[in-house]
Amino acid sequence: MGTSLIVGHLPDESTVAFVSNFVTNAFVSVGVEQSLQSFLGRILSKSPLDQKVNSLILEWKAGPAEVGYLDTLNEASVVTFLEFTAKLEGTSSEEAIQNSKWKNLPYWLQSIWLPLESIKVDPVVVEIEGMPTLIGTATGLVNDLEAIAVAAKIGLQKKPSNFDLMLSDPKAFYALEVADLDEQTTLRWLWNSYYEGAKLSLLHNRPLWSGG
Repeated sequence: MGTSLIVGHLPDESTVAFVSNFVTNAFVSVGVEQSLQSFLGRILSKSPLDQKVNSLILEWKAGPAEVGYLDTLNEASVVTFLEFTAKLEGTSSEEAIQNSKWKNLPYWLQSIWLPLESIKVDPVVVEIEGMPTLIGTATGLVNDLEAIAVAAKIGLQKKPSNFDLMLSDPKAFYALEVADLDEQTTLRWLWNSYYEGAKLSLLHNRPLWSGG
């Protein structure tokens, strides 16, 4: 599981076809295809749906590699967060991988959340160059995290000390000598990292992704 989050263009070319398929299927599932055909079908020689998907993919491939960076501490911290959310559902993290109602959580080696703000669709898990990869939406991640915060009742929204510094000036943050975080602070750090990452993804219209 990744120990950092990046908001920026798609991480590499190997993801493009999978992301394109996900977006196409998402649009079809919510009826975007029909509305596009209604308005554009008579004036575009290319499928309006393909046109829209290709336009999004080109935009997500372009631009800066990074418009936001978030430190998710380490793999043990991510595991702690996932075990905590699984307990909120009354299950284990192993069972939650397949059955969690919070489907956008980062259980996989790599995760990509797309800024499809008005599209409600379940994520998928695909294998990209041998790595199980979740492709979901930033909106779905926001919704899951907000539901988790309500269920947790421990003020996960409260930002730990130096969290905002990590967001605004990572170099200054890494220059600090930060003591190990206790469990509750770790949970808040992880929750805020994914939440702020998803919000930045939607704000900048750039994918959010995690990796090692």
